Amino acid sequence: MPKPLKPYRSYDELVDLFRNRGMVIEDHECARCELERISYYRLTGYTFPFLGADGKFKRGFSFDQAIRLYGFDKRIRSILFCYLETIEVFARSVISHEFTKEYGSGGHYDEQHFADHTYHKDFITSMKLQITHNSSAKFVNHHIRVYGGNMPLWAAAEIMTFTTLSKFYSNLLPEMQELIASTTNAGKASYLRNWLHCFSVLRNACAHFGRLYGETLSPSISLGASTLKKIPIKGSRTLFAYVIAMVCFLPNKRDAADLCEDLSALFREFGNDIDISQIGFPTNWPQILMNDITYYNR
Repeated sequence: MPKPLKPYRSYDELVDLFRNRGMVIEDHECARCELERISYYRLTGYTFPFLGADGKFKRGFSFDQAIRLYGFDKRIRSILFCYLETIEVFARSVISHEFTKEYGSGGHYDEQHFADHTYHKDFITSMKLQITHNSSAKFVNHHIRVYGGNMPLWAAAEIMTFTTLSKFYSNLLPEMQELIASTTNAGKASYLRNWLHCFSVLRNACAHFGRLYGETLSPSISLGASTLKKIPIKGSRTLFAYVIAMVCFLPNKRDAADLCEDLSALFREFGNDIDISQIGFPTNWPQILMNDITYYNR
């Protein structure tokens, strides 16, 4: 039989709940205001690493520490989201360019260019909905008025979600997938399919304020046996593993260097407030990202 849902508690009661579990709270009113701003439930996710087996917090763990961890997570999501935008725009560009070079500007309307015809029909339905939802955009309205709502892939890609783009690529015929992958640092279609899926998941987590600190990501990201042999990591479902793939896929090394600089500055700012192993980062992560990853082709 399922347990009953937990009862409602006021903000003051929630502050007391933290305190009764051993959390150091120096300013009750300040803590109450923070819970009103963030919510008790969201903030508890950042306290899990500090809980003992008895459900009590480790000695000295404070409400201020939890708030700083929350702030760090917010900032790293913002940084990653910026570079995921670069990745998404690049993926849109290379997929639409290579596809239309082979099949023409309207080739995405022809099911013979796709592996699963049922999904292709779903894709067309989804695109029609996106055109309707984005009809106020000038370029969309232009295609409605002039072309009856039909759009070349390079224009249609601009209103695809990252998830739709990932699924679109995965439904391409194998030879087209391989051709597109060969123009990127993914190299192989199996990697690019996985990376686009993982990037879309991470992008959505960043866009919708999902917690990254202390989280195990899903799905696992494919980095290849040679990479894993060269770069020992704690697992392929850590944020660091995802960042390795991001660095590989970014269009040029300058983007990768900027990402590393932004992460370094963030880690310095939060200093002892964070444990980077909670996001899978080893102590020598800058060396790995900027020197041990050598397979840039751009």
